[in-house]
Amino acid sequence: MGLQKKGKVKVSKDVKVRNGSKKYGRIGVQLLAAYCVPVILIILLGFFSYNTASKVIVEKYSASVESAMAATENYMSMICASMENKAHTLNGNENLTKYYKVLYKKISKEKDETYNSLYNDLSNYIKTTDYVSDAYVIGENGRAVMNNNRSETQIRESEHGRFKEYWDHEDSDILKDHDSTGVRNGWLGKHPFVDEVWFGDPDSYVFSYVQLFMYNDGVVIVDMDKQNLMQTLETLNLGDGSYVGVVMDKNELSMVQKVVDGQDVFEFMEEGSRFFRDKDFYVQAVQAGEKISGNIVAFEGRNYYFYFSPIDSTGLSICAMIPVDNVTAEMSGIRNVTIIMVIIGIIVALGIGMLLARGISTTLSSVCHNLDKVAKGDFTRKFNTKRKDEMRFLTDTLNETIEGINGLMKNVRGFGSDVTDSANKVYESSDNMRDIMKNICNELGQLAEGSESQAKDADVCANEMSEFSDKVESVVNSTDQMEQAVRNTLDSTHHGKSTISSLNEKTALTTELVQQLVEEIQEVIRQTDVISNFVEVINEIADQTNLLSLNASIEAARAGEAGKGFAVVAEEIRKLADESMKASAQIDSILGDIRIASEKATSSANRTTSYISEQGEALENTTEVFADITSCVEDMVDGLNLISDNMTAMLKEKELIVNSITNIAAVSEETAAVTRSVTDSISSQLDTAVSLAAEADTLNNKVTSLSDSMSHVVV
Repeated sequence: MGLQKKGKVKVSKDVKVRNGSKKYGRIGVQLLAAYCVPVILIILLGFFSYNTASKVIVEKYSASVESAMAATENYMSMICASMENKAHTLNGNENLTKYYKVLYKKISKEKDETYNSLYNDLSNYIKTTDYVSDAYVIGENGRAVMNNNRSETQIRESEHGRFKEYWDHEDSDILKDHDSTGVRNGWLGKHPFVDEVWFGDPDSYVFSYVQLFMYNDGVVIVDMDKQNLMQTLETLNLGDGSYVGVVMDKNELSMVQKVVDGQDVFEFMEEGSRFFRDKDFYVQAVQAGEKISGNIVAFEGRNYYFYFSPIDSTGLSICAMIPVDNVTAEMSGIRNVTIIMVIIGIIVALGIGMLLARGISTTLSSVCHNLDKVAKGDFTRKFNTKRKDEMRFLTDTLNETIEGINGLMKNVRGFGSDVTDSANKVYESSDNMRDIMKNICNELGQLAEGSESQAKDADVCANEMSEFSDKVESVVNSTDQMEQAVRNTLDSTHHGKSTISSLNEKTALTTELVQQLVEEIQEVIRQTDVISNFVEVINEIADQTNLLSLNASIEAARAGEAGKGFAVVAEEIRKLADESMKASAQIDSILGDIRIASEKATSSANRTTSYISEQGEALENTTEVFADITSCVEDMVDGLNLISDNMTAMLKEKELIVNSITNIAAVSEETAAVTRSVTDSISSQLDTAVSLAAEADTLNNKVTSLSDSMSHVVV
């Protein structure tokens, strides 16, 4: 009876423990709550990823547009500088000066050869230059030199001279505006008077460069090709709805880019339109005179990124307007993809969590139900599960335990007399086993913690190694790009060195030509002295003639009526002598002016020779600088090649390291899992051993009542 009371009290305590566990909730709910933590982290990761990607896209897009604008600005600057240099070269051409100052009024073979040489120079320049459409050389005297879409016959039969008419027309206003500052050139838009008189094609150009002759009696005009300029703007390709143009206060060429059926379409606005020129932000940019990059402006209800790049001091500028929507649309796509991936991640995480929680909860519920029956004495219960993890190990262990207890109960029924001895042995063995299992359980717990820590460290190391690998690959790619850029720089320096050498040779030739000009001017001075001597002789002859006329008049007076006719002849001879003396005086004045002009020209030519000599020395120094730059760039190429080889070797070795770390992490995780499983099993056996020792301790006192106690057991 006492044994039964004690058993009832113990069962009552177990019931209280089982009932008390319900207030902490089910294990499935706890697992789902635990899975909410990574779900929240996934949401935060998506949010920060989107923000970071948005910032990077805006920065990269702005940098790309700035790079494209800078390249176009440099190209346009090169075109303008080339056209200005060609106009200067034509203006200083020896054939131009010879034809328009000396040969134009002669009829000679040299005149035709000089004109044809000047025409050929202009024609060759047009043929070899894509960005120039037409060119004109127009003087007040002589024929105009042109090269445009008209035939050579029409060019040679066109009207000539008429520079004064051009100067009186508004086409030359830019030169008049600059006249007070001494500037003899400038950029303008159209020149309708030139197109009308000299067969120009208004549709072939947009902007022109003009420069006056040295003596302000002619002009050189070079037109910028419209088709080449349009192709240059198309190459920017700034996206759907973007506006771009080359603008100055006299004219502009603007276009809008659209996407039609997946194809880029470039629509150029009607020439003469004022798309950019009428915008306040353009006017403010011109007044500031500085480059503008990415300012947001409003136009027709949309926001645009505005870019403004002035082209040197030409008055031209490159303008662009890019819809902000083009950038935000791409970011919206990233946002949508991020949201979708986050939602998918949440669904997958919650689904996996629910499946795991449901499987574990179902198995544990079945185990608890069967254990409750076993606790009440039904040792025929079987523990079943479909899982193939630690739960299967738990149910198998419980089945083995129940089978052992079941066999023990059968033996107790058949061998009651041996219970006391067996109980003593069981007590001693279970006590020893309890101590040993406690030690093993503690050591296995420490081993599991160490294995888990090692697995985490290995995972962290693998991730860090992967990130390091990506950075190494990025460095390799950047090194390759840098090497290509350096090689391009090396080619440019070689080309620059060759160009400067050619320019040095031309400078030497120019020096020789200036020296020849000085000698010719000095020869003019010598011829002027000879003419002066002839004038003195003419004056002496006039004096003698005048004296002879006076003597003849005296003799005619003496002769009376017979000498009247001779007196008339004497008077005419005197008048002729007076006219000769006046003409001699005028010739002497003109010779004086020629002598002064020749002396000034000689002085200017000597100064020009000095300047050209200094320019030659500067070009030689520049050649040496290019040689030093070439040497430095070649050293840089060698260094980049060595860096690239080392980086490539590091990339090959990093794969082995990452694989090794991954294997270590996997082994550590497996070791930790097995250790935890063994620890759980030993803990379960330890509880059983403790319970068995307690029962064995009291078994000796209950042998007599064992049959009554086992009467409710089902085996």
